[in-house]
Amino acid sequence: MSRFGIDIDLQFNSQKLRRRLGEALGREVKKIFDVKKSNIKNEITQIIVRAIATSDAFKGLIGNFPNDPERDLQAHFGLSGGAASSAAASILQIAAKSVRFTESKGRGIFSVNINAINDSFTEFLNVPGGTFVSEPSGATVPWITWLLVNPNVDLPQGFNIVFSNGLSSQEIRTSRSGRALMRSLDSVTSGGITVGGIYAIPSIGRGGKQNFIFRAISSKTVQNEIIQVFVRNIGLRRS
Repeated sequence: MSRFGIDIDLQFNSQKLRRRLGEALGREVKKIFDVKKSNIKNEITQIIVRAIATSDAFKGLIGNFPNDPERDLQAHFGLSGGAASSAAASILQIAAKSVRFTESKGRGIFSVNINAINDSFTEFLNVPGGTFVSEPSGATVPWITWLLVNPNVDLPQGFNIVFSNGLSSQEIRTSRSGRALMRSLDSVTSGGITVGGIYAIPSIGRGGKQNFIFRAISSKTVQNEIIQVFVRNIGLRRS
């Protein structure tokens, strides 16, 4: 039996085909993202705010570690419970409204960059109560700057913090936090503090490029949670 057929060979420019497929996929992903954008942003904001709020530094700021020399930032900064809680709430509010997306397209790829915190920390540094004047010394205490940007505290050598176990009841009453005072240690050694030492903020509360906010939101756990937000809402994993 005779057979008649036509063989057709189709040749594709693979690079051009991949680009066109990528562009088509990018457009579809963009459509899905536009629909889900608000929900994605809300979920990511919650993740970032929760990461900051559960960090040791934040909990130390609101008084979760009373009389712990390494974590009681409320006492180190000389803050009352009310002042610390108000400032902490402002920090979370600023962090929440700082979350935004920057979208870009190129080479057939739709990408989203999540901008969470501006590294100038301008809004954070203007938190009400972030700087106060200590009485009766009249010294300015820029604790929010120490916490986020510059941990260098300008105190003369021989001053340090003394926690309540080294203070009299009268001194405790004059303490804003009720747990510690900054004082000259020329003739006093208490709680293992060395006379003549130079005061330094505990490591969990030291500002700079790796301050507690950046450490909290750049953790692997937070990154994976954010990836899962996109997986659930768009169905695509990052490359």
